[in-house]
Amino acid sequence: GKGYFVPDASGLPMLKEQQLLVLANYYLNAGANAYQEEDFDAAIVGFKKTQAVVPGDTTAFFYAGYAYYQKEAYAEAIEQFKGYLTNGGTSPDAYSLIINTYSGPLENKAEALTWATKAKEKFPANSDFPKVEIGILIDMNKIDDAKKGLEAAVAKEPENKILHFYLGYVNSKLEKWEDAKGNYNAALKIDPDYFDAQYYLAQIYLIDAEKVKREMN
Repeated sequence: GKGYFVPDASGLPMLKEQQLLVLANYYLNAGANAYQEEDFDAAIVGFKKTQAVVPGDTTAFFYAGYAYYQKEAYAEAIEQFKGYLTNGGTSPDAYSLIINTYSGPLENKAEALTWATKAKEKFPANSDFPKVEIGILIDMNKIDDAKKGLEAAVAKEPENKILHFYLGYVNSKLEKWEDAKGNYNAALKIDPDYFDAQYYLAQIYLIDAEKVKREMN
């Protein structure tokens, strides 16, 4: 009931499970070496063979995802990263790669948002995923949703200049100019040399100047 023996290369008895692990590692190393040589097709072959021998090997899925990504086979890369997570992979990098691939090359912001939300829930201590989610919401023009998320994020990280800046950006989109000024000034209070906040604050003052000019005319 504990498995059975097979002969190894020298004829000595070896548990079948051990032999399969040796074989899986052989293919994994072959794939890694091919990847280093930038032979991504050969790398994928090695990683896929590892998966065939040990279907739950998360490393093989993760590396295969990278190899497909290098080939710009983005849909296949995502499937490999998802396989990594399905088999118990726990690295937040897998979520980041899925999000970035959907958001960038595949131009599927809706799926990117879905995975950003999943990542935020999976890693509540990670401060990056809420920001990624907010950025995607802004890209999708879901301004009200982005504002709610930003207000919550600012409450948690009041010294984060980038969050104040994004909240100012969102309020500008909503034409809440005074609120936006307050947000940009809050960012500049943290970092007086923060160029983006300076620039967008200047744009609001230009809007104010245009109003005064029209009144004068």
